[in-house]
Amino acid sequence: MNTSAAFGFNKPVLENVAQKLGLPESSHHVRLVRRFVILSFIAIVATNATLGFFLSDYLTRQMSLQDAIEASESLNALVHAEGAAPAFGEGFHAAERPEMTAIFRYLQVLPDVYLATVYRADGTMIWSTDPTLNTLTEEKTFIWPQH
Repeated sequence: MNTSAAFGFNKPVLENVAQKLGLPESSHHVRLVRRFVILSFIAIVATNATLGFFLSDYLTRQMSLQDAIEASESLNALVHAEGAAPAFGEGFHAAERPEMTAIFRYLQVLPDVYLATVYRADGTMIWSTDPTLNTLTEEKTFIWPQH
């Protein structure tokens, strides 16, 4: 199959381009222009695909990070507004304090949150929206990743 026909190029059009560029009319120059057009198209597609992949990956990571920062700041403001900050440093039964129950009620009604779990600074779970995880007799400890 003729490659120029496959890409929609016909010989008179390419010869016309060669004449406009001031090139002599020969099949060598026509092939050269055809190769240049095809390689330019491949280079542009490859560059756009590569940049699109890396840009979408970067934006996804940055948006997720920004969402996590916003959620953290919002919840920290709620904890300080309710005066519940000292409860995170106390014993395991600090979840029964009244200021903590206000925070837990707020977490239960957050839209688009399927699982919310509250941990103390040492990694011990205080409370979760999943009732199977809420056992006050057994401590569940989350191992924080080391960076």
